[in-house]
Amino acid sequence: MTKRTKQGTYYLGRTILLAKLTKQKLGEALKTPTSIEAGDYHWTITEFKESKTNNENYIFGKLTKYKPKGEVDVIDVKSHTEQKKDVDNTKVASSPFVYLPEYSGIAYLHVWNQIQQDVFIRRFKELIEKKYGNFFVDCRIEAISDLATFYKKISDLSSINYISSKVNPPNPMFGPLWRSLMDYLKKRHVNELKIEEKARPGEEIKSNLKELIKKVELDSLEINYTPDIADAAILMATDGYGQGKVHGVEGNKKVVVCTSDTIKNFKFDTEPDPLKLYETARDIFKEITEKRHMEHEEKNI
Repeated sequence: MTKRTKQGTYYLGRTILLAKLTKQKLGEALKTPTSIEAGDYHWTITEFKESKTNNENYIFGKLTKYKPKGEVDVIDVKSHTEQKKDVDNTKVASSPFVYLPEYSGIAYLHVWNQIQQDVFIRRFKELIEKKYGNFFVDCRIEAISDLATFYKKISDLSSINYISSKVNPPNPMFGPLWRSLMDYLKKRHVNELKIEEKARPGEEIKSNLKELIKKVELDSLEINYTPDIADAAILMATDGYGQGKVHGVEGNKKVVVCTSDTIKNFKFDTEPDPLKLYETARDIFKEITEKRHMEHEEKNI
């Protein structure tokens, strides 16, 4: 009888590397990791594996949570009693992940009550930045939105009265619908741009966001169309290059829709084969790239 493997939810994100942090430095920080302390637990990277297949590199590893001092139950077979034994560095939980430099992409396991999605992002960031003494390095993981889910949430809004976003320059991928915004960031040497729009009292923002998201999801939008800047920034955030919020009205309720609340995800083994996890994640990133007509900026590869 074949043993069934336990499956969990893997989330997709983009790795945003700012200041002096590069993909090579990120890889080195994963290969020879440091450790951090948070409350009663320590964190590090384990099971590092760097491989190349089909001319694409990928890195597999686990974000691991452990206790520097712990106890385990052991059996004394002579007395047939249970006893406690002190053990150093006892594993509490680990979250497998795969990093795909080609897409600046990462897929990581959400571990219930131990390494939740937001905890993974926070600890991963802390480990990478500590490796370089927290000096002039900035590592972030931003969510890639599931456009169908995001569209469903904003399409329920009868009006939009507030839009905000925070975006970062992409590398190496970009979306043609927000290329003008990307070019603006690069031209002005900007690492981060914040945009905020508030409707006038009693009115709503004249945004094409609903129609844009729907057409992108249905792959029916002319890719040479240039959206207004606030709408472009939200599209940029849904592709994993920032964060966005849309406030509006649904019925009699005020509703907030965040790009990070609709994260693209998939089910896979909680103890995965690194190559199979990479292949699964790569196929999803490739599908996202093709459907959203994303391209490589050659000079940045």
